[in-house]
Amino acid sequence: MSEQKQSLIDRAIYATVIVADDHPMVRKAVCSLLGSRKKFRECVEVADGNEAVLKSLELHPRLVILDAAMPVLDGFGAAKKIREALPEVPILMFTADASPELAQFTQSVGAQGIVRKTEHGGVLLKAVDVLLGGGTFFPELDHGPGIR
Repeated sequence: MSEQKQSLIDRAIYATVIVADDHPMVRKAVCSLLGSRKKFRECVEVADGNEAVLKSLELHPRLVILDAAMPVLDGFGAAKKIREALPEVPILMFTADASPELAQFTQSVGAQGIVRKTEHGGVLLKAVDVLLGGGTFFPELDHGPGIR
């Protein structure tokens, strides 16, 4: 790993991550998984896209993980608003469907990656590391290891 990428990952340590999903068990599971790596000081859980936008503006997180389908404002609308306000914050879509079309749409709203909820936790952690290192994670577009 390059020194620049390692520096970006090191800066993530003790930072804040926002996890937005309308299912409390999913939010808690993602925060628990992220907490097992000791990279984040705080994992803030929110239930909809509007809350994700408001908390992102308030906290300036190091990473935002968004469910695509949420009430009030979906993950795509939230990603677009967060990207406009905080262009330096990586955004990862966490969704039940990660088709090539959805992955392309995810990119178009400013997210840097997408992970299916059905993947094992290691894939989510790998995507987080890639985004924190300044890369993108779109396995549905790459048809390979999913890293660019």
